[in-house]
Amino acid sequence: MAHIPWDLGRVPCCASARPCAASRQGLSRRLPRQRDRFGGAAQRALENGFRDLGYAPGQRILLEYRFSELSAERLREFASEFVHMPVDLILADTNSAVAAAKQATTLIPIVMIVGTGVVHAGLIQSLARLGGNVTGLTADSAPETILAKQVATLQECVPNLRKLGVLWNPNAPGYRIYFDILEAQASQLHVEVQSLEVTSPDTVGAAFQAAKKQPKRDDRFCGHSHVWS
Repeated sequence: MAHIPWDLGRVPCCASARPCAASRQGLSRRLPRQRDRFGGAAQRALENGFRDLGYAPGQRILLEYRFSELSAERLREFASEFVHMPVDLILADTNSAVAAAKQATTLIPIVMIVGTGVVHAGLIQSLARLGGNVTGLTADSAPETILAKQVATLQECVPNLRKLGVLWNPNAPGYRIYFDILEAQASQLHVEVQSLEVTSPDTVGAAFQAAKKQPKRDDRFCGHSHVWS
């Protein structure tokens, strides 16, 4: 029986796990009281994928879901909980979740769904040689090209774009370098970047208030979010 915990670190909600009906083998399955931000679609896709491979959830495999609500403390608690169960694999979809799991164990495999700035964040040694127990997918192949294209696309959508507000979490491992690259690429396209830092759900309102205080002029202002990653 494989136990696969899945921390949806980016989901802006808190869901406590609760035991559901046991299967024939007497295995209890845990599901969150609240679904992921996609209305449960991400969880259903994961479970269907395992089912297609012959691993029926609750029978041949047990999935444990946890939701962190951008709480670093909660991530550390979940990681410690998974290690002490113990589980066979940890699946995480944010840099912060991967970092918490990596800090908790050097033995249990950790799979990141889509990491960002993973080398700079210290999650792996390099893209050629990962080192340690972390693997998965990353968007690090050409961040300068990707971020420049994002800004260029915004310029096409928002004529006369001059200022770009970026919602992001400076505490997320690896995201400082992404913000710096975005700022540099935007500057080349004559777009000024305003940093709107969001470190918890409680600071989202203040970030939007800061954006609303921008001087009223002909320049257009647009938001770009890297908050949950």
